[in-house]
This record gives sequence, C-alpha cells and structure tokens, in this order.
Amino acid sequence: MDVQSAVSLNRTIQVDQAIFTSIRTPMGEGYRIVACSSAIKEQEKKELARRLPSHGSLCESSPSATALLSFPMASGRHCVALSQYAGHEHTARGGSRVFTRLILLQRSHFATFDRDPFAIRDAASRAGAIHVDLKPSHELEPLELVAGRTADTCDNNLPGAEEVLMGASEAILDEATCARLKYVLETTMCGEQLMVSRAASASSMLRRLLQAIPIAMRADLSASAGLNYSPHRELQLALLSGGAAAKHRLADKDFVSYDWHDVPPPVDSRFGIWVSFVGRHWESGRHDRLNEIAGLLTHENTPEQLALVVSLYEDMERALEPNAVRSEERLNTRSGAQQQSGVRTTLLNQLRALLRIES
Repeated sequence: MDVQSAVSLNRTIQVDQAIFTSIRTPMGEGYRIVACSSAIKEQEKKELARRLPSHGSLCESSPSATALLSFPMASGRHCVALSQYAGHEHTARGGSRVFTRLILLQRSHFATFDRDPFAIRDAASRAGAIHVDLKPSHELEPLELVAGRTADTCDNNLPGAEEVLMGASEAILDEATCARLKYVLETTMCGEQLMVSRAASASSMLRRLLQAIPIAMRADLSASAGLNYSPHRELQLALLSGGAAAKHRLADKDFVSYDWHDVPPPVDSRFGIWVSFVGRHWESGRHDRLNEIAGLLTHENTPEQLALVVSLYEDMERALEPNAVRSEERLNTRSGAQQQSGVRTTLLNQLRALLRIES
C-alpha cells in the first residue's frame, strides 16, 4: 500500500485572495481590505478586518520580518494570512507599513494541504503571490495553488521560511528545546489558549508543532507566529518571536502565558503518551516520519486512541528488529484489540506501509 501525504497529490486548487494594508485610495486610507476576489463576502470582510494585523502588529522591527496567521472563519472557510513590511507608512504616525496577503480556502481545500498553513504559504510562493503590491486592482482574480509535498518544494528564500531554531527536517533537537516544545504541544492539544513570548523562531516552532498534531485536530486550530498578542485575533496559540511580550493585559483569565526561556511547568493531561512519542522523534531527528504518522490520524483524537496508535507503531518497529518473534506476537495481539476498539483497520495497514518504506 502506497502511503502518501495529501500534499503530495499535485492537485490544483482555486482559492480567493485579498490584500489588507494601509494605502491612500479614493475609498480612503488606513488599514483595510484594499483589494480582494469578488467571491469574498461582506461578513467575511468584517471578520478579517477585526482579526488581521495592522500598524505595529509584527513582533520584529527588521525590514525582513514576517508573520503568519491561520484561523477558521465563521463562514466555514479557512484563512491563511501572510504579513511582511512594505516600506514606510504614508500617514502621520510613521513607522513601517504592514502588508498582508490573505488566502481564503474551503475547509475541504484546507484538508488537501494537510491543514498546514505553511504548505499553503509555500504553494502561494510558487504561484508568485507573496510579493508586495501597493497598487493592486480593486478586484483580484482567484489564485490557483498546486498542492505539493512541502519538504520537497519549500523555497527557503521566501519570507518566513527560516529554520534557525528548529533546523532542517533531520535536525536533532536538544533536550531543553524538546521539553519546551512538548509543553506547548500538550497545552495546545488540551484545548488551552496559550501565548508563548520570546520565541527564538516562531515560524519554525509553529511548523514543528503542526507536524506533531494529529491532522484531525488541526482543522479548528487558530494560531499565529510572529505577531504581537491581540485579543481581537481570537487565537488558541500565539507565538511571539524575539523579545516580544504581550502589549495588552490578557482579558481571558483562562489564557495561559508562557515565556520560552522559562522552565516549562508540568501539564496535567492524558496526552502524555503521544507527547512523549513526539519528543522521541524530535530528539532523534525523525521529523518527516512524525509528520507522516500525524497525517494519517484523520479520526484519532482522544488520548486513548493516540496511546493505542503509539503502542501499535512501536510494536511494529520492534517487530522489524532481529529475533523479534515476541514483538510480532504483541503486534498481532494489539491488532486484534485495535479492531475491537473501533480504530480503523486502514490505519494499521498505513502504519505497516510506513515501516515497510523505511525498512
């Protein structure tokens, strides 16, 4: 059985786009949607205007700074917003102008990209849609994005494609970095709202975290990397890069704030088995394999289901070792338990196929 990520299908998807920035036009000035595809509805425009970054929203002041924002919308679509600086503000407040390119997808199209906003960013880059345009036509044509395997097609020269903290796909992460990442991962999987400040490389961190979250859990995740905190963005996970910290008091008492340089506190959750499994892959540099496993989990969300997946996979790994008769017996036993528990038989076959590819 040939196991492939959805993003390897090279399928062409048509999506709507918009530009949100501050330029002077006959319609006025200030931050607003200055150009968009005709299919974007007024209610969607109002939601976007409330949640998108404006003046002073990027964490970094460097001219090359970038940010990414990803969230499900009330209309049922998903928005991926790519922000960067575009010269100086033309208004009296001065400073750097923030330019944001928006991509709006149907939920089914978001799934085609493995619910990975970075895969969408990479596809938009390949389509030539990342550039700054301060004189756009009022109406923009829809974009055609080609879904392709991200690891093979990512342009590491495009804005936001840095791999400073997390390294390349085979990078072995140190124990302290893994401990911090595991805290952020487990807190997010528990459904908590979390703001991480002073993250060394927010985009790389978010990409690593998404690769470790089962694909079924990514659908409703709202997250940002490289943007200052704002309650109007209504995020579950906000990663603030560099030395940035929250500029607003956290209005929601349940919102958790974590400084990346602090020792992570313990998390009381039932996802510990899955998170430990993820950590072992991070520490051994098996990031691509972890992403493949998480991409298979289209239905497995509960701690018990994920713990079973870990047991099945690790038993299969041991079954590949020499003199692994007992491991194979354990695998057969767990396979029967897996079928009785309702976890799909196809998942077991897919996990087997992954290991056949590796062996």
